[in-house]
Amino acid sequence: MKKMFFYFIVLLAVSYSCSKGCTYNGKPLKVGPQGGCYYVTDNGNKEYVDRSACNCD
Repeated sequence: MKKMFFYFIVLLAVSYSCSKGCTYNGKPLKVGPQGGCYYVTDNGNKEYVDRSACNCD
């Protein structure tokens, strides 16, 4: 159980949504562990976009 909780926390830390709710093609953008900007497609794949798309000021 501790191991599962640890992996859940790591998953949350590694991939988080943009704080201001950036979207691309109607999908919420996420930032990966190395700073890549992506969204999850309808079939569950990650589609990477330019990092500037996650800078929604």
